[in-house]
Amino acid sequence: MSFADMTKVNNIVECVLSSCTNQTYEAVNTSIAAILKHKSCLSENTLFELKVILNELLNNALMHGNRSIQTKKIKLAVGISDTTAIISVEDEGAGFDFKSTYQKEQNSLEESGINDIKENGRGVMIIAGLCDEISFNEKGNRVEVKKLLYGV
Repeated sequence: MSFADMTKVNNIVECVLSSCTNQTYEAVNTSIAAILKHKSCLSENTLFELKVILNELLNNALMHGNRSIQTKKIKLAVGISDTTAIISVEDEGAGFDFKSTYQKEQNSLEESGINDIKENGRGVMIIAGLCDEISFNEKGNRVEVKKLLYGV
């Protein structure tokens, strides 16, 4: 976990997954259960957003990063502090240029509207919209997001 302001983060999930849908689905459920074990009074909104973020991150790693090649691995780490969740996902793919992809989709949204955004790229916009911070490594195959945890 590398966000500078995160001095007291407890890593609650660390795992390596195969690139298959049933493992990513299970990892989302395991992560949510672990978060709830440490922060039991989260709002329904926050819980829903965490599920969407995890699903999008893991599906992007599986489909776009690892191209659904089951022998390729996905690394997942989830940590929490008193007020924040940090989620890190890394795949074995070639990576991508986040800024360029996000800017293209943002331009498409402004020009054509939400119904005309192409399928690839929407996940990145969804994740960025639901998180408080997002960062990618230089290669573009590891993403780390910060999400504030709001209670009931």
